[in-house]
Amino acid sequence: MQITRKAKHEAAIQAYGKKVAAMEVTLETRTGHAGRGFKKLLTLNDEEIQAIFDEMADEFLLEMELVDVSEMWDRLHEQTTRREGWITDFEADLQGVEAERRAMIELELGKLLDSSSRRRTSCRPRSSGWPSCRSSRSTSSSSPTARCTRS
Repeated sequence: MQITRKAKHEAAIQAYGKKVAAMEVTLETRTGHAGRGFKKLLTLNDEEIQAIFDEMADEFLLEMELVDVSEMWDRLHEQTTRREGWITDFEADLQGVEAERRAMIELELGKLLDSSSRRRTSCRPRSSGWPSCRSSRSTSSSSPTARCTRS
């Protein structure tokens, strides 16, 4: 009986490990996709900003009219505002993936603990005069309850 419980426990632990590994692969793929997309956006943005600076260098700031300088500033500001938005979106994507990971792990740990507690009995042996317990599932909640009887 003890060996069977131990084998079931070890099987439950292995199943948990496999589920967590599969979840991590899925979430890692999503994180990688978000990161690659973000990196592409930043690379394009860097090129646009560099083009603006190159244009300013070609026209030499001293020869530019104030209106032209203001226009350049507005273009740069537009690029940085766009970049800030992408950074915020990327952060939100990563937080979403992390929240999903946390929820999935919590669910799987709950299942593991429920399966473990269903098989566990924790009262003293009957020969000692202490109550004996039978592990059972309560219909009103998901937590196990023990019914004890005096020997």
